[in-house]
Amino acid sequence: MVMRAAPDLAEWLRRYDLGEYAQTFAENNIDYSALPDLTEDDLKKLGVLLAHRKKTAQSHRRSEGTESSARHDRRFARRYGSNLSCATSRR
Repeated sequence: MVMRAAPDLAEWLRRYDLGEYAQTFAENNIDYSALPDLTEDDLKKLGVLLAHRKKTAQSHRRSEGTESSARHDRRFARRYGSNLSCATSRR
């Protein structure tokens, strides 16, 4: 059986030039709501390249909007290291 990414997640991945991972995310039953909970190690196990792992984290924060951005910045900083929180605080 061929699984397909949920349209919103597949579209989101394409929007950020990460569409090549839509099938992998679908096969692992990952939807858009699960993105904030994915760790860098999770993405690595899924075969997401390093630059794309960073891009995934950054893109998700941007797409969440300003109000929840700080909360996601803190969550991602804990998972991915302090460099993200430093980078986002300079915006």
